[in-house]
Amino acid sequence: MSATETYLRVLTVEIHELSKEKDQHWRQFNELREIMVQVQELTNFFFDSWRAWHFNNKSATKIRDFQEKWIAFKNFGEGVPREKKRVSRRAKLQSVNGDVKQAAPKINGVSDRVPSAATNGDVKQDKAICKVDKPKLDLFAVDSQFVKDVYADAVKLWPDLHTRVVTLTINRLVQLVKSGKSSQGSWPKWHSQLLFREAIPTFTHPCPICFDNHNCKIEPPIPGPEGRKESHKLHISFAREDVGKKNKASVTYRCVIRDLGKKMVGRRQTLLKIASGEYEFAGSQVFLKDNKLFAAVAYKMPKPTKVLGTGVAILRPSRTCPLKMRAGGRESRIGGDGRIVGSIRRQVMAQRWSRQESYRRCASSARKGHGFKRAMGKVTILKKRCLDFVKTANRNYAVEACKRAVFSGCGVIVFVRPDKESRFLSKTGRFDSRDWSSWDWFGLEKVLADKCMEFGLEFVSKESRSIQRHRENQIRKDQLEVAAV
Repeated sequence: MSATETYLRVLTVEIHELSKEKDQHWRQFNELREIMVQVQELTNFFFDSWRAWHFNNKSATKIRDFQEKWIAFKNFGEGVPREKKRVSRRAKLQSVNGDVKQAAPKINGVSDRVPSAATNGDVKQDKAICKVDKPKLDLFAVDSQFVKDVYADAVKLWPDLHTRVVTLTINRLVQLVKSGKSSQGSWPKWHSQLLFREAIPTFTHPCPICFDNHNCKIEPPIPGPEGRKESHKLHISFAREDVGKKNKASVTYRCVIRDLGKKMVGRRQTLLKIASGEYEFAGSQVFLKDNKLFAAVAYKMPKPTKVLGTGVAILRPSRTCPLKMRAGGRESRIGGDGRIVGSIRRQVMAQRWSRQESYRRCASSARKGHGFKRAMGKVTILKKRCLDFVKTANRNYAVEACKRAVFSGCGVIVFVRPDKESRFLSKTGRFDSRDWSSWDWFGLEKVLADKCMEFGLEFVSKESRSIQRHRENQIRKDQLEVAAV
C-alpha cells in the first residue's frame, strides 16, 4: 500500500466502555483524565523550556539582526537602491532627455546611434553593484539536541507516562512550533514569539493523548454467543507501572468503541478496513469532550482511480432550488425542491426565540442567576441541531452531485461560488426580520472537494460573475477617486 498514492482521513468515534464493571470503568476513566493532565503539563513544560533555551542562546538578537539584513537586502544592495520594477529603455531615454527618441536605423544589424553617457553601461554597472549575497539565519526553530534534552527530562519528571506517548507529544509540538505564520508580516511565527511580539501557547485544560500502531492495536469484532454483534476495541498503552527496582511494564487500557446501530454502518466498515490492513493506521489521539471520551482515529486510504470522463459538470447554487447542475447538455436539480430546508429553519428559529423569551419573562427566580451557560443551554442545543442539519444536507448534496457527474460521463466538477444572500438556501424559510441565518457555503465547498476526491473526480472552484463584476466596479471606483485627488 505504500507504493500507491494515499490521502489522510480522520474518523472520530466515542469510547463508551473501559470495563464491564461500572466501578472499574470510572476508575480507569479518572486515570485517563490524569494522564491527559500530565500531557498538558508536558506541553507547557516543552514551550517554557523552548523559550528558555532560545533566551540562553540569544536567539532574539540573531533574529533581529537577520531581519534587518533581509530588509536591507530586499530594498538596497551595498548602499545602492535596487530597482523594484523593470524599466524599459524607452522610459529611461524619456526620463533623461525629456522627450521620446526614435529608434536609430540599423546598418547591417548594427545601430547607428552613439550611446549617451547616461545609458552607456550604467544599468549593467548598477546590476553588478546590487548583486549581494542573500543573508542566512544560522538558527533553527527547534534544535535536535534540545529535543533530546527535553525527552530525557520529561521521562524523569513523568515516569508513569508511557514513553511512546512522550515521543509522539514532543513530535507534535515540534511540528506546531515550526508551522504557522506571524500575524504581522511574512515572518515565521516562531520569530515573532522569540521577539516577544506574540505569546507562546499556554494550555489550561487536559490535552489529548497521542497514540499510533506502536502502542495501540485494533481488535476486530468477534461474533458473540447466539450471533450477537460485538464492537471494535482499541488496546492502547498509555501508562507504565513499576515491576522491579528499575523495570516498568506498560499499562494497557481496553477501549470499547460505540459502532453498533443503523447510523454507525459506515464507521464500522471503515474500522474493519483499518483492522484488516486495507487502510493504513496512522497517528491518532484520545480526547475528552463534555465528560465523554472520544478517539480520533487517523488512517490513510488509497486514492481512487480518476474517472476517464471528458465532460465538465457545472454546479451552481440556484434561486429556486438548492443546487443546479449542468452536465452532458442537460440541467438537473440537486436536492429536490428544498422545502425541508425552509421548514427546519422556521421550526428551529421559532423554538430558539420562544425559549429566550420564556426564560427572560416567564422563568422563576430560582432558575435565574446560575450563569450564562445554564441559561443558554437549551438554545445551544437548538443551535447545534441547525448546524448538524446544514452539515448533513451539504454532505448529501455533494454525494448526489458526484454520482450525477459520474453517470453523465464527466471527469471535472466546477463549483461556482455564489453571492451569499441571494440564493435559495440562504433566504428560504425566513419569516422574521430577526432571522439573519445564512448557509455554510464554505462547508459545502469543502465537503464537495472531499467527495470529488473519493469518486475520482477533479474539483475546480470559481467565483460567480456577479462577484467578479462587483470587484471590477470597486476597482474602477477606487481608480476614479485616486484620479480625482
